[in-house]
Amino acid sequence: MLLIMLVYQEKHEAAIEDCSKALELNPMYMKALLRRAELYEKTEKLYEALTDYQKALELDPSLHIAREACMVGVNTLQQSHTF
Repeated sequence: MLLIMLVYQEKHEAAIEDCSKALELNPMYMKALLRRAELYEKTEKLYEALTDYQKALELDPSLHIAREACMVGVNTLQQSHTF
């Protein structure tokens, strides 16, 4: 089971790198931005995911999925820093 999790982690990291390269070429590439945000969530990099969702909202304020993710992400980050 651990091996399977490691394989998925490696695939997620490679996909994040691919999305980042695409965004270097075209910072307004919404599909790559949203995909990377989703992958960050799956790899528990919540701050990075929130940053990408916020950027997506800046580019297109009508994106409901990004707005919802920002609201959930902020709450999750606040709860994780509560002692």
